[in-house]
Amino acid sequence: MSMTNSVSTAEEFAFWVKSIHDELGPGADPGLGTLNNIDAAARARGYGAMRTGDAVGIAARLQPGPTVRGGDTSAFGLEIYAEGGAEGFELGTGFGIQSDHLELDCHGPVNTHIDALNHVGLFGTWFDGTPQSEVGRLGSVLGLAEFGIFTRAVHADIAAARGTDFVQPDREITGADIDAALARANVTFEPGDALLIDSGREKYEKRYGPWQESSPRSGSGPDVARWVVEHKPGLILWDLMDGDNTLGIVGPVHQLNWAVGLVMVDNCDFSRARPVLAGRGTATAGLVVAPLPIEGATGNNVNPMLLL
Repeated sequence: MSMTNSVSTAEEFAFWVKSIHDELGPGADPGLGTLNNIDAAARARGYGAMRTGDAVGIAARLQPGPTVRGGDTSAFGLEIYAEGGAEGFELGTGFGIQSDHLELDCHGPVNTHIDALNHVGLFGTWFDGTPQSEVGRLGSVLGLAEFGIFTRAVHADIAAARGTDFVQPDREITGADIDAALARANVTFEPGDALLIDSGREKYEKRYGPWQESSPRSGSGPDVARWVVEHKPGLILWDLMDGDNTLGIVGPVHQLNWAVGLVMVDNCDFSRARPVLAGRGTATAGLVVAPLPIEGATGNNVNPMLLL
């Protein structure tokens, strides 16, 4: 099951992913994947990391952008409309209502969203074993929402540990980078914790432009997948996701969504939380993620909250 330096090609990585899928199986509850790692001790650590009850969100502001469908579809659309008699509005009396129609794409490289376990398929199946020719439903957003995601968040500031403003495109994130960031913060990661991989996306994009349009793209490499399997987080939350890597593997960490049921929150924005955590001299907080209970859905836009 260990991934060593002998993994030197995309084909060998694929064999490793398949081997851990076959060896580890779906976990205690196959509908929850890595959320099974969040036990009473992990929740207690989350509670213990809270001091004042202050909260800070780590979601990016919703905005239009490319979707996984491509074409002219947009990841976000909002229509605001008013209802009420014109005479009532003009006179300052009467009862008027403004309302909204909201359309969201629940995946893609722009908006903050959670990946459920029916999102990534490999080797002809979805995580629940359903053939990719059919719709897999086990592990949908509904199950994640009903579980109630609360645990300790552990912030790994990769750029700060490297002494840079952001993760450079030509230096993929490795497990050693995560270890260095945790050592810098003087925190020990434990199974069931949520890992926050902070690459300084907002600073990266000021330099290179939108991440999804950049080439090469900064982010996590296949060694981060190894780190995740070995350390058993409850979920990961990150800003730059899988980047270009030396082995040319597409989405090495995302492949763990199928292999071990890894729950991920993509496209986070740590720009508000980063100075708050640093100012308090901590890298930990309570974490709440609350997806909408949509049966069968493969993802959902979310606003994760750090409780300090």
